[in-house]
Parts: sequence; structure tokens; C-alpha cells
Amino acid sequence: MRMRHVFACASILIVLLVASVAGTVSAHRIYVDVTSQEVEIEAYYGDGTPVRNADVTVYLPNGDVYLTNKTDDDGRFTFEVKNVDAEYLVIEVEQTGHKAEVTLGTGVGSSGEEVPPYQAAIAGLGYLLGLAGIATLYATWRMRKKEGADEA
Repeated sequence: MRMRHVFACASILIVLLVASVAGTVSAHRIYVDVTSQEVEIEAYYGDGTPVRNADVTVYLPNGDVYLTNKTDDDGRFTFEVKNVDAEYLVIEVEQTGHKAEVTLGTGVGSSGEEVPPYQAAIAGLGYLLGLAGIATLYATWRMRKKEGADEA
């Protein structure tokens, strides 16, 4: 009976944790997907509609503009990163009050990304809950084994 309470509390804690980390939903947001090789930007609204004719500005880390252009009718814009001695580029897509910004690592001088503290905390909590689950399974197995020995 006590184990059910432990599982119920753990389930509630997990649901609350996931709900607190989940992103917000907004009708005034632009989503941007970036693929490698050539940089392909695909801008779309939350409902999947492409962001047509949006202004695309790519910035260097020091804030200088690397290039500007517009998305096509499918919400796409493609460019190649050439002669850039920068660790990352900031890509900004904007159209009439809707705006999205993405940071793109170029692989030049990058030393790897650091895990944000909240992700490390979630990973640590998941690790601890996994250990607690294993310990609970082991305790249940021992208890059932003991009950079986008592009946014999």
C-alpha cells in the first residue's frame, strides 16, 4: 500500500516538472528550422503556415550584419556560410510584428555547448527517480520472495 503512495507522489512530481518546463504557445510567434551544409531557413507560424516574404537578417557575433534577404512563398531562404571566422551566427526572421531568432554554430572555434542549469537539474532528477524505481522494484521482489518463503 505504501508503494502506491510513493508511485502516486512521483507521478505527480513528474507531471508538475514537465508542465513547468513546457514552452508557451503563442499565435504571434514564428518558428525557424535550420539545417546544415547550406543553411536552409524554414519559417512558419504555429499552425504550419509558411511565413512568406519575411525579412531575414544574419548577424555576426559582434552585431555586424552578415547578409539580409527575404523568405520565398514557402517561407524558405537558403544561403552558404563562406569566409566567416565566427563561432556562431544569429539569424533573425521578422514580419509585421512576428519575430524569431536562432543562433547557429558555425563550427569555427566552438568548444561545445554547455548544458543549461535547468536541463542538468531535470536530468539529475530523472536519474534519481530511475534509481528510486530500481530500488522499489528490488524491495518489492525481496518482499514477495520472503512472503513465498513464509508460505512454504
